[in-house]
Order: sequence, then structure tokens, then C-alpha cells
Amino acid sequence: MQDELGFVDVFRRGEHLEPEKALLMAILEDAIHSYRKYRAARDRAGRERFREAEQWIMEEGDDRLFSFANVCEVLGLIPQ
Repeated sequence: MQDELGFVDVFRRGEHLEPEKALLMAILEDAIHSYRKYRAARDRAGRERFREAEQWIMEEGDDRLFSFANVCEVLGLIPQ
């Protein structure tokens, strides 16, 4: 996940996003932030935040509306 900020930068070009896409982008940004910030956490709360973000990002075959794969698809990103 080394290039994840590059994906986020695509949507920071000052273009107006539809409210729904802006919400999805915020969800994705929060997950990426938590994944990166807490990956080496030693405290229980930090480890839990990392685990939740990692689980959401790595989950496969999930057809929930706000799954990582669906969020990426709506935003025009390739989840891999």
C-alpha cells in the first residue's frame, strides 16, 4: 500500500465531487490514514484501529454498499 496517497491526490485537484463521492472519498481517506498511522501501534486502541482498517481494506468478496472494493469502484480506482 505504498502508493495509496497517490490515489487520494487524484481527487484533490480542486474538482467538485458529487456529495456521495465526497463521502466515499472521506471513508477511504480515513481507512488509509488509520492503516498507516496505527500499523506499528503498541496500545490496544491503536492496534484495534489498525485491525479494523486492515480488515476493511483486505476483505474480498464483500458485496456491502460501503465495502472497500465498492468504494474504489465508484471512485474509479482499482482496489488491488
